[in-house]
Amino acid sequence: MAFAITCASPLRRADPRSKLTLCLGASLARVEAERLLAELEEPTTDPLRRAAIGERLGAIGDPRQAYSDLSP
Repeated sequence: MAFAITCASPLRRADPRSKLTLCLGASLARVEAERLLAELEEPTTDPLRRAAIGERLGAIGDPRQAYSDLSP
């Protein structure tokens, strides 16, 4: 199962420091993290995919408490 989220062109031109852009980015990261965590729960997810998911969660922020405590 693959999901793709694309932003409409006006969002690409938005000021990256604006509160709306930051809020939208945080919301999309949360949705992506939830999707990735659901994929990790699947026993059929292969080890290479699990590693890629771990790297992505590290980049966007892992919402699981045990892992978020490890962030610098």
